[in-house]
Amino acid sequence: MSKNTGKGSSRILNDSTNFSDLFNDPLLKEYENWSIEDLKNELEKLEKERDEKKLIFENSKKSHSLRDVIDKENVDDNITMNQSELQDHMIKEMLQDNKEREYEEILKAYRLTGKTIFPVKDDRIGLRFETFHGAKYHEPYYIILNQNQENEQLNVFRHTLPHFIPLDELEATYLNKDMHKFANEIGDYLQAFVTRREEFNTLIEEAGVSEAKSNNAFSDLEFMTTLDVDRR
Repeated sequence: MSKNTGKGSSRILNDSTNFSDLFNDPLLKEYENWSIEDLKNELEKLEKERDEKKLIFENSKKSHSLRDVIDKENVDDNITMNQSELQDHMIKEMLQDNKEREYEEILKAYRLTGKTIFPVKDDRIGLRFETFHGAKYHEPYYIILNQNQENEQLNVFRHTLPHFIPLDELEATYLNKDMHKFANEIGDYLQAFVTRREEFNTLIEEAGVSEAKSNNAFSDLEFMTTLDVDRR
């Protein structure tokens, strides 16, 4: 359910009684007669320059930090490195750092899709399902799959899914035929459940509902509410 935020927005606008005051600062004076579109373009340009300088600064810090480490190693081990060896060492460190960042970005990207697959010990496979509502992450759910060494068929070993989701049926129908469909079906069930639950909680908190009841799946709801009736 959405809230009416018009009142708050109006209050903010009323507090800004004179926009021209913003340009009394000499640093902003040159922008006084600019159009909104020009200001947006200038802002994007300044943000880009800021990001570029920030990147240069971060790389400079890494370079100095790496040189400190190398210098310490040279003192401790009585090893001297020529310029070429120093560059090789720095490049390896930077590549390793980039690989770690790339791996983290890949994990974030997969998480945004709502489903992640990961290895588990004993040659098992894990599936993680994200749930969302109101632009926020909610609790994740997991399925651990086991593979039969004789026929290479997958089966559900353990899971954290709610009991009312028809996992056995989905496993028999899709798991060894279409893994993508299997994961999507389960993800849809989980997301629908979390959405119903959060909407139910919102109903209680914001709509003045009392004596609300629901089953575990939040698919069957009972509640009471008070209506104002004009008896005239």
